Amino acid sequence: MQSWVVAFLGIIALASLIEIAFFATVAVAAFLLMRRAQRLGKLAMVELAEPKQHATEALRHVKDISSIVAEEVRTVRAGAHAAAQEVREAKEDVRRVIRMPWVEAAAVVKGVARAVAVMRETPWTPPDHERRAASRR
Repeated sequence: MQSWVVAFLGIIALASLIEIAFFATVAVAAFLLMRRAQRLGKLAMVELAEPKQHATEALRHVKDISSIVAEEVRTVRAGAHAAAQEVREAKEDVRRVIRMPWVEAAAVVKGVARAVAVMRETPWTPPDHERRAASRR
């Protein structure tokens, strides 16, 4: 029976040694993988530094352009409002100029119509010199 116990303990010790070797191999592989990942990370940082700088610069330019465009929009909007106001004023001036002759013509026509009406209502009397000449005859 003791031989079985010794054999069993030997198998357990061998399994422990295999387990230790396995974990040591895993630790070494993990350490190598970590070093490789660090090298790749450094390489990626070096390789991506320039594109990152370009992207940052492009974003800054986009920001500058958007502020310029916003200012131009405000300027165009103000110009459009000013132009619309000028068009309204010009429209009123044109209306006044166009209406003025018609108003004057209407006033003249009203005056002539009133004069004709007054002449029709008033009986005609000859002037004094015609009356004197008619009475001498």
